[in-house]
Amino acid sequence: MSSRKHIVIDADILSGKSPLTGLGIYVDKLVSAIAQIAPEDFRFTLLYHGSEWHGKNYGSIFETAGYAPTVKHSTAIFLDLGHTLKKMQADLFHVTCTTGAPPFPPCPVVTTVHDLYPILDPAHVSWKARMIFTLLFGITRRFSNAFLCNSRFTMNELKRIFPRIPDSAVTYSHLAPQEDFSRYCPGEDQQSQHAGEKYIFCAGALEYRKGQDLLLNGYLKALEKNPCLPDLYFAGTDRGLGTMIQNCPNSKVHWLRYLSPELFKDRMIHAALCVFPSRYEGFGIPLLEALSAGRRVFCGDIPVFRETGGDIPEYIPLNPDAFAEAILHFFGQEEKSRPNPLDEQQYLRKVQDHLAQYSWVKTAEDTLQLYRNILSGGKLMTKIPSAMIEEAVHA
Repeated sequence: MSSRKHIVIDADILSGKSPLTGLGIYVDKLVSAIAQIAPEDFRFTLLYHGSEWHGKNYGSIFETAGYAPTVKHSTAIFLDLGHTLKKMQADLFHVTCTTGAPPFPPCPVVTTVHDLYPILDPAHVSWKARMIFTLLFGITRRFSNAFLCNSRFTMNELKRIFPRIPDSAVTYSHLAPQEDFSRYCPGEDQQSQHAGEKYIFCAGALEYRKGQDLLLNGYLKALEKNPCLPDLYFAGTDRGLGTMIQNCPNSKVHWLRYLSPELFKDRMIHAALCVFPSRYEGFGIPLLEALSAGRRVFCGDIPVFRETGGDIPEYIPLNPDAFAEAILHFFGQEEKSRPNPLDEQQYLRKVQDHLAQYSWVKTAEDTLQLYRNILSGGKLMTKIPSAMIEEAVHA
């Protein structure tokens, strides 16, 4: 029998059911980086809900296994997942989606916490989504041995909201861009139609937390002063704000909806300005991608963006007037003086120095070390007090 520990990773989002965005990008890049490292002390299974794996092949160190194909996923987590892990003789289960641990698991559990938005801003989350998140995260917290957050901000928020979680059970490891966009260049047979075009680009699902309403209203205010501003393009699926953007009467506002990875890169690297007006984020991968592409970046002034972007982006207060003023300043239409920007080479060098701290291999190494700490009996909790479930209900 192999002496390697059996790590089971929640990989349902990689099984080919839908295009990879946000959470899926994290799991994909984590698994790919683990494959690159190829640790000899572990064997891995990618676990998914269903009977057939339609995702990509991550290499020989990963097996795939499906479970409970005839049962709804949320029900399967409650009724089947624990039994499946026991049957697989899992030594550790990694929940990659914040809310996927089974009750009374047969092995230690590591949970990645991406964000806590349904708890922090329940007024802007549907009652159904809020109820499901509260219930599943309550169970996940109750039965997790350690929490791996994507940012120091999310780690501190988790500790603040749920003070019963021991400090020794919570850590964080930063994410990274999907790839180095500075190396991207369309092939000769697919030259970009956007090269030389000047436009403002905003990527992200269209929802209140992403703040596209702030940018749109600010942009429209700016247009009143300067009708010659570049067009504004939004890219992302609709989660509540799509109708507002679609119904905007101004022809300079465009909604591209979902973009394939290649089209997304093409739009990103040719933008005159990238804007991320979020009210809340767990980390901010697109921000790093815009920097990697050498773009100038405006961000909503929130703590996690300052953690991710450092002093490179321009941080904008979360109101339309501030975005209007910043856009007008950027395109040189206001009389107020603007600090002289770094020249292009200085800017790119500064960006490269900043991005050097972000690496998916480092994220994977941190994750693997966390597995080892738990399996070797390091200073990590074994169970969280059951009273914490009540905290979620009343949070």
